[in-house]
Amino acid sequence: MLSSTPATHGDFRTSVNKELADGFTTLSDGSTVTWDLLNIKFALAKLTSTQSFTLTMSNVISGCNGTFKLITNTASAITITFSAGFTHKKLGTLGEETFTTYTFQGSTAKEYLLSFIVEGTTIHWIIGDTSAGLGIYQAYTI
Repeated sequence: MLSSTPATHGDFRTSVNKELADGFTTLSDGSTVTWDLLNIKFALAKLTSTQSFTLTMSNVISGCNGTFKLITNTASAITITFSAGFTHKKLGTLGEETFTTYTFQGSTAKEYLLSFIVEGTTIHWIIGDTSAGLGIYQAYTI
């Protein structure tokens, strides 16, 4: 049923912002990193980290997708433990593999892109190394 109240510019802007994130959300480094996806369809977040952490994602809806940009800022390896409540699958050389943790090589100012799409309670990930050149993902296996 159509509303008898006309939509305002603010209503439209709120609707658009809910559908498309307008840039990367900067997350805070810590032993637990919380990313609120705000029930949007396309989410972007970035984190500069010096330590291993648990990535907790909230307000995730089926059908959404996005990218998590990780910038390592330590010579030590960084391990991400992915949040419970979802099945995490990563595209690898042998197809999709289920995983709960992923370790990145230690390197100062190294960037990784973790792209995902959500299907029900499964999050499908593609993990790439931006140093592979020209924006082409270097796929990593577990």
